Amino acid sequence: MISPSTRQRPTDDPRRTANRVTPASLRCNLGSVRDVSPCGLRITGRKVGRSRVDLQLYALDKSVNVRGRVVWSRFVGNFETETGIAFTEVTRQQAKELTRIASSGGGRCFL
Repeated sequence: MISPSTRQRPTDDPRRTANRVTPASLRCNLGSVRDVSPCGLRITGRKVGRSRVDLQLYALDKSVNVRGRVVWSRFVGNFETETGIAFTEVTRQQAKELTRIASSGGGRCFL
């Protein structure tokens, strides 16, 4: 199920241009997906050691591969790092697949 993220952001922050959702069934090859937006996602897992990444996102029987760029990263404890990744080079077809995957939990996601 997709639910609006409870994390609030300042409305004047230009980096926050899109709403985020927290899809329960969305998974990623680099870690646990915390939330996703049309612009990128936030994951928790091992440190992502490079600035450009290839993401494999999947939920239930759907999957999509997209490229991303690490925007920020911070240590959160227990050998885990929280990382913000911006999507790059997303085709129209990939955007459609991202929307389907993020929406597969039964809620709505506008990507």
